[in-house]
Amino acid sequence: MSSERTDAAVQAVAEEPSSPLILGRWRAPFFYGWIIVAVCYTADFFASGFGQSTISLFFQPMRDELGWSLKELVGASTAATIGGIFVSPFLGRIIDRFGNKPVMLCGTLVAGVGMVLMTFVQEVWQYWALYAAIGALGLAEFAGLASQAAVSNWFIYRRGRALMISTLGNTTGTIAGAPVVAFIITMVGWRQAWGVMGILLMGVLVPLVLILIHNRPEDVGLTPDGGWKPSGAAALRAAQVTDESWTLGEALRTRELWALMGVFVFGGSTIALNVTLAPYLNQEYGLSAQDVGWIISAFWIPASISRVIWGTLVDMLPARVCLFAVTVLRAAGPFCLAFTPYPINLGLWMLFSGLLGNAYGILQPVMLGNYFGRRSFASIQGGVRPFMALPALAVPLVIAALADYTGHFTAGFIFCGCIGLVGAACSFFAGAPRKAQPTETAAGAGV
Repeated sequence: MSSERTDAAVQAVAEEPSSPLILGRWRAPFFYGWIIVAVCYTADFFASGFGQSTISLFFQPMRDELGWSLKELVGASTAATIGGIFVSPFLGRIIDRFGNKPVMLCGTLVAGVGMVLMTFVQEVWQYWALYAAIGALGLAEFAGLASQAAVSNWFIYRRGRALMISTLGNTTGTIAGAPVVAFIITMVGWRQAWGVMGILLMGVLVPLVLILIHNRPEDVGLTPDGGWKPSGAAALRAAQVTDESWTLGEALRTRELWALMGVFVFGGSTIALNVTLAPYLNQEYGLSAQDVGWIISAFWIPASISRVIWGTLVDMLPARVCLFAVTVLRAAGPFCLAFTPYPINLGLWMLFSGLLGNAYGILQPVMLGNYFGRRSFASIQGGVRPFMALPALAVPLVIAALADYTGHFTAGFIFCGCIGLVGAACSFFAGAPRKAQPTETAAGAGV
């Protein structure tokens, strides 16, 4: 009898369609989850290429026309970050309740319309309010949290590879976005450039999200990973992966989640120093703004390769081992900037912080999904995101303050490296949590 059930289960998996009907006519000849990955890659590409990585290109032309200070222009980015801190917890719950499609669609429209309205700004408060909406209510909705939740819902055992591909949109968007946006500004001016970006964003993403995004494979009669499961040695590592659902409250009561947050908060400080690279290279070595731009762009090439490396390894090795290795390697980058001569320090920084250590964008969603399941993934991710934003807010200020006090950036970079090693130590406590069973809870209550 059991063999008959096994045969029936195998036959059911074999007969499972690879894809739902697209526009009521076509089926993809491969697992539909990879289409979800492609859409999320596109969303992250636009969010990065039209977001934080290129906003600085607008500073000089806006400054020339409007007479605003650099502090007023940079303030919009800070406003978007602060807005994201308050929005993320609510956004995660909305995604888990209503699904990814309405949230991604709404975010695309908010970001697109906000960019179009940027063509009319005359006052600083208008600029801050619009960019805060674009960043916190727009880009964060259709990319980042929403796209990671969408991919994690469709994959369990191949989650690392899937997130590796989708999050490459962040780095490739940064590499490609800067020259494209600069060209648009040169051709039509900064005001019209905002409008072109908004229209292009909505024109590409709205139809993709409307037609192709589905929240979970079960909603369209499929199973995660297309029914694929690892075998042999890979099955041993897969035993650490769970699809058991945890709520945000349950996850917050585990030591493991707080240990993970410690890793990502302290370890994330090592990359937050990138904000201070331009003044560092200009002040210490007299490099021009154009030279600095090329160096920063060059950093994201090995950073993209890093995601390929670790996105593959995290499906083969214990995630905690990958997390520890990445955190130690990226912490070496600031020490290289502080203690090795120019230009060797830049090469070593790109090696350790870029090629070998730029994988938090993959490891964070992979480990949250592996440890706490898919059902409340967005709520848990949204709940911890405000903590993840702390390095971006605090570290550049600490480095700047130390540079003003000492006249050099060495002390600030040493601080970043040491904080990164604290994050590596936290990884020792970031093992897979074990959910208490009802019998265990009852027994504990009776003691």
